[in-house]
Amino acid sequence: GTANVPASTTPDCAAAGGPVPPYPAACIGYVNVAADFSGRTMVNAPELTAYGRVQYRRTLPAGMGAVFLNGLLSYSDEYFYNPERSLIEPSKILLSVSMTWMSETDRFSVSVLGDNLLGEEYDIYKTVIVPSGAYRIPGAPRTWSVRFDFSF
Repeated sequence: GTANVPASTTPDCAAAGGPVPPYPAACIGYVNVAADFSGRTMVNAPELTAYGRVQYRRTLPAGMGAVFLNGLLSYSDEYFYNPERSLIEPSKILLSVSMTWMSETDRFSVSVLGDNLLGEEYDIYKTVIVPSGAYRIPGAPRTWSVRFDFSF
């Protein structure tokens, strides 16, 4: 396979004088090099993941509708985004909850939703772009929202 590595770690950079100012072009950014990944774990594949969901429904007195409480908890072990293991995603726990009131006729509902309530900082994607460097897409921060539904 091929690996994306910092150009400053390659023989071409060393031959150009090494990663010292003024930096030679051979030492800037990332480059693809041949690599053997035999025996490595798959990328984007945590060893352990777990997911649990609970829901509670309470019917209110006549004419008042119902209340739903929902909770979702997920866990993921650390994993790597690339076979050379330079881009790691640490383990994380994500918690989401919601509370919904629904009218007796099911025509109206109001929900309050919270996501990532533990405030985990995580990424949903990381990559290396040859030759310029790396970038990441962060996961959503702690968020709260309110939703109103009407059916007709």
